[in-house]
Amino acid sequence: MAVESTRGSRAAGKRISTRRSRLDGDRSRPGIVTKKTNYFNTPITPAEMEFTEKAKKFYVGVIVFCISLMVILVVFVAKPTEPDYTSKDWFMPKRRSILAMASEVIDKKEGDGYSVSDMNLQEIDEKEGTNKPAVNWSAVPDEIKNFKSKKIRKITMKNIYLDSKRKVYKEIKHKNKKSHVKIYTIDAFLSDKECDGLIGAHNRYVSKFNKQDPIMCFDAISTLRSHLKDAKLKMQVTPNVFTEGTTCLNASFSSLLKKHLRWSYSTAFYNGESPFATRFAERIEAATGLPQSHGGKFQITSYPTSINYKAHTDCMTATKEKRDRYATVLVYLTDVSKGGYTNFTELNVPVVPAKGKALIWNNMDKGGNCDPTSIHAASEVVRGFKYIIQRWYYYENFYALGKRLKEPELPDRKPEQPRVTCDEYQYGSCRWYDEWNYEHLLAYRESANKL
Repeated sequence: MAVESTRGSRAAGKRISTRRSRLDGDRSRPGIVTKKTNYFNTPITPAEMEFTEKAKKFYVGVIVFCISLMVILVVFVAKPTEPDYTSKDWFMPKRRSILAMASEVIDKKEGDGYSVSDMNLQEIDEKEGTNKPAVNWSAVPDEIKNFKSKKIRKITMKNIYLDSKRKVYKEIKHKNKKSHVKIYTIDAFLSDKECDGLIGAHNRYVSKFNKQDPIMCFDAISTLRSHLKDAKLKMQVTPNVFTEGTTCLNASFSSLLKKHLRWSYSTAFYNGESPFATRFAERIEAATGLPQSHGGKFQITSYPTSINYKAHTDCMTATKEKRDRYATVLVYLTDVSKGGYTNFTELNVPVVPAKGKALIWNNMDKGGNCDPTSIHAASEVVRGFKYIIQRWYYYENFYALGKRLKEPELPDRKPEQPRVTCDEYQYGSCRWYDEWNYEHLLAYRESANKL
């Protein structure tokens, strides 16, 4: 085996040496001038050699030109685009699916609350083309998966008895024949004692939470700039003043604006959290026919002197969404010395505040379409202080409706730090809240726009 191996090596070496001699020219024989040859073992002429050198230079030049052109394009042409500061989406981070957010919210132990309530996540999953469900369906309680929504199509007003006293409703007529809106009032729907108790609870919560500067949130940077213009403030506004993942300003910028902007104050409680909440919900249902299953949270709002809220609709006009505010029930908790009316501008109906008076109206028609003639405004409080309590009733209900949800972690904030939200500048105003919802989260807003 060793001999065979040696022979094989030598024979191979001899063949390789012979091949090299034939290809490269026989340089081992003295006195013979060898010539360069090509692959086919034919001599290369001087002209061919000159052409080859020129070709090499040409290709090198082309490569250098291409590299230079790429550098010029990167440095001078591909400039970063300026964000559209008038758009609501200018601060949008990396796209994040509603499914990813929903899985974070839903995958919690029962009783924490759920922010995506009635969203059909399986349908969204299919629309987005995802192969792997982002929601752990086994972790979703059966009561959510099996929830059946219902619709309300009208307000059915009735006279009721409170403390053996008959409460008679009145309809406020208007002349707008194109409107589906009906407006009703009931005097002394809440007693003086109930009104005073709600005001006291509201003031205590405002005082408790108002020890810290609020975090300020805006629906768009254009809204922020409009408020700065009204306050005659010349401040440079960039995306950097917003906290990551939200439409809220950072704490330092929020504190800076506090003394320049003004707002109304809102505190909330939910059905079943107190005996009054249950009693009040039952009273509303008896008088209006609006079922408790369609009611949202109870919201107490106070308007200091010179504060108003611009004309707006409680429902959304530019959407086919049916899970929207069909009816509004509002009760005045105080008389107002001057101003503070509720004005239905398209119906030419002003309602004067009176302590205990209930104001009820529908915002949508029987088909669940938002009626633009329901637009109304809270006029400026010229003298005195205005307090109201209101509850919205939704055309189509959903599981999380009227339930206190677990508050989101963003933005980063201190315990019991309030927020101020300023809605669309043309239609909304700024309002202080003692609770945090999900509307300021970019992921939530992006997902809501897809539904």
